[in-house]
Amino acid sequence: MSLPRVSIQTDDFDLSVEIDTLRRENKGVGAVCSFVGTVRDRNDGDPVSSMELEHYPGMTEKSIEAMVEEAFRRFDIFGARVIHRVGLLQPLDQIVLVAVTSAHRGQSFQACEFLMDYLKTQAPFWKKEQTPQGARWVDARVSDDAALARCKADIARGDIVIVTMLFLEEHFLPLLPALPKVRGPLPEILPEMVRSLPPMRAVPSNPFWLSKPSAGIFMLVAASVPRGNMKLP
Repeated sequence: MSLPRVSIQTDDFDLSVEIDTLRRENKGVGAVCSFVGTVRDRNDGDPVSSMELEHYPGMTEKSIEAMVEEAFRRFDIFGARVIHRVGLLQPLDQIVLVAVTSAHRGQSFQACEFLMDYLKTQAPFWKKEQTPQGARWVDARVSDDAALARCKADIARGDIVIVTMLFLEEHFLPLLPALPKVRGPLPEILPEMVRSLPPMRAVPSNPFWLSKPSAGIFMLVAASVPRGNMKLP
């Protein structure tokens, strides 16, 4: 039975079953490399009683699948399997599995490390730990500050900024100083803006600068429009 390459789930996984299934997909497999991440009972010097993981359903799977495709492009591998658990987890619980098959060990080692590095640093998961001091969001994107700076730079480069579905104060408050003021009621000027738009280059900005996820999908796009080509009321 062939398994999907990427699974996001609350249930635990059986390492031996996953590897056995993966390697049986190709009789040319000569090497299997796997990594399993587990929940620690301490982090940054503090005891951790539990950890809760959240993600964006659909988007998370697509982003990981894209990295799996990139691993196949970069390395000479036969198969790959990524499982990441979400929900409430306890110390010693398994969190993540990355398994890769290839003809020789070098390629599977490299591909496994490549995928795990992505999951650890860039995949859209958010972790909340329970400590004696209370709950805290951890593993904020390495780039929290850098991502916010890039987002502000995108706003500065664009002539039109569209923001939607930013619900949490800690998501939109850092952006308010950078957002331009709208000249006139939006419902009145929007049709004219759309009619006046010349061909433009959209600059999508990923505002995942905070370790806590938003309450829904959100988007920020700064569109670069040649100045003077758009007339507003």
